[in-house]
Amino acid sequence: GNLQSNTVHRSAFEAPEAKVLVVDDYRMNLKVARHLMKQTKIQVFEAQSGEECLDLLKKEAFHLVFLDHMMPGMDGIETLHVIKEKKLCEGVPVVALTANAIKGNREKYLQEGFDDFLSKPILPEKLDEILLKHLPETLIFSVQKEKEKPIKAVTEPDEGKSSVGEKDFSWLRKQ
Repeated sequence: GNLQSNTVHRSAFEAPEAKVLVVDDYRMNLKVARHLMKQTKIQVFEAQSGEECLDLLKKEAFHLVFLDHMMPGMDGIETLHVIKEKKLCEGVPVVALTANAIKGNREKYLQEGFDDFLSKPILPEKLDEILLKHLPETLIFSVQKEKEKPIKAVTEPDEGKSSVGEKDFSWLRKQ
């Protein structure tokens, strides 16, 4: 059936030990982010301004920070510069949250010092992708849902080429 199309794309993982800070001046966006991370059991912390974000970073250690760009007062870029200057979360990825998903913007954010970029409105599968990419692997547990087949590598040869297991390493041989 096609009924579950909105949930099927999500990765089944949990990271109950992970602490993620979401900074956005718009409370609704914080609610959405918290809701989207609920199934992962991630500990979500919220801040509604750059100043609040800096205060929290002084008190608490996080594994990942989502930082909204457009905020009154200190915007996300200014906040990021202070974070870097004061070494408030060294080694912790900071992801720009922005509604300006224009091509070329990602480069702009990376140049400013962000580690990645997530456009709003937040797509669940994009959020999952970023969480899986930036959270420490030791904190991520894969969750096998009932009634789902285990995810096996497809071993049927496709179009007469070698099976997937062998093909995976073909790039190694080329070097």
